[in-house]
Amino acid sequence: MVVPGTTTVPAGCMFCNPDPALVIGQHRSAFALVFSEPIRPGHITVGVRAHKPFLQDITPEEAADVLSYANQLSRRLVEEYSAEKIYVFAVGDASEHFHLHLVPKSSSDPRLGPFLFGDSGWASKVGAKFPEEARRRLAVLLRSAV
Repeated sequence: MVVPGTTTVPAGCMFCNPDPALVIGQHRSAFALVFSEPIRPGHITVGVRAHKPFLQDITPEEAADVLSYANQLSRRLVEEYSAEKIYVFAVGDASEHFHLHLVPKSSSDPRLGPFLFGDSGWASKVGAKFPEEARRRLAVLLRSAV
């Protein structure tokens, strides 16, 4: 799936060397696969074709292609699985090839937000709350950067 001449392809990259049976398709500099270890029916990934590890490594054009293709596919997933919405997330811990996960959420599924941001979920395991003053400083810093 990697665009020829863009980078060296690691032999074990599941996105550069996908199982052909799981390939959905390509859209400009993006591609889509059915995820090999889905957490629920309809779990797919949409990634950048060039082997680039993280969001900060891809170009704005590649980012636009990935999100555009994810948007197209999410509409189809909503129809196919009668989902109320599609969860979209990027982790990149197991495979350093930038990709988004798209996971359909039905109305009967528990909400993901409380697990990620709640006091007993992931947020509680990664450190203390971010103080308001630090959040304000971050907003000022990022405003001046873009």
